[in-house]
Amino acid sequence: MAKKEIVSDVGSVNNILSSYSQDVVKGIRACVDINESVILIGETGTGKTTLINELAKEKSKVLHRVSVNGSMGIDEILGKWLAKDGSTYWIDGILTKAVRNGDWVVFDEMNAMLPEMGFALHSLLDDAKTITLAEKDGELVTANEEFRFFASVNPSEDYAGTKDVNLALMSRFAGVFYIDVFLPEEEVKVLERNLVETTVATKLVNLAHKLREMRAKGDMYTFVSTRDIIQAGKLVNAGLAINHAIQYSIFNKFTKEEKEDIISKDIITGMKAESPETTKEKSLNEEVKKLTKSLKELDTLKESEKLLKKELYDLKANPLSALSGLDPKTAQLLKTLGVLK
Repeated sequence: MAKKEIVSDVGSVNNILSSYSQDVVKGIRACVDINESVILIGETGTGKTTLINELAKEKSKVLHRVSVNGSMGIDEILGKWLAKDGSTYWIDGILTKAVRNGDWVVFDEMNAMLPEMGFALHSLLDDAKTITLAEKDGELVTANEEFRFFASVNPSEDYAGTKDVNLALMSRFAGVFYIDVFLPEEEVKVLERNLVETTVATKLVNLAHKLREMRAKGDMYTFVSTRDIIQAGKLVNAGLAINHAIQYSIFNKFTKEEKEDIISKDIITGMKAESPETTKEKSLNEEVKKLTKSLKELDTLKESEKLLKKELYDLKANPLSALSGLDPKTAQLLKTLGVLK
């Protein structure tokens, strides 16, 4: 749901805006100045919402964050009737409140929302800047001149539950900006702003760069975000060894196939021993080997048992047959005496 004055996932501190493309920052500022809506497109965890949050602080504006999902109803953003003590009363939704008060709103993952929510936004993003509360006798609410609307979307082909923003809605955004991952030197600064020591930050950024290269080549599906490596850095700050931090915040988010590929290419040193998947598989393999060995030993014992039973049978039938290796004369003598058959 909505949050006020959100704390950034990618580090909300002074000068964070300097780490983004300055052309993009300048373009968004221009849209804000002329009261036009903005949509940011980029991978998860690359600082899309952080950028808007920092611009809101710059303008001393309250920013409401709406985490959109496919089950969110339109009443959650526009408003609904409630009942109390035998009567009903209306409460504005988060968007309606912001429209009335002149706050800023960012819809995170807007391409996950239901179609009817998109239709409700059309008039708000048009020149009219209005929303209609159909459930409240069709009340028309005109946006405060300080109100600003932002949206962020992840690439629809890479994230389950999302889809492309339809053209009718997309056309209402004056500014469509692509947010790329930070340049390596800027990403190190972002981690440093989150109190990650420079040496650790550099190692994590270099690792993320290698893994992103693998993804760009089509060798893996999972994207390693700035958020992921910040999380790993925080675990190091909490006292974990860096390889353990990488395992928990990065490596364990990959699929089994991706893990195997990363291990085979030795991208993350030491992960073969640290991976719960591979450790489990190794343990199972050891158990299979032990069981196989035990079965072979059992087969050998069974064969030995058969031989022993045969020898016992022969001995019972001819107790002195074991002496059959005697020299011919002795054997003949024993036969004459009836000892041997």
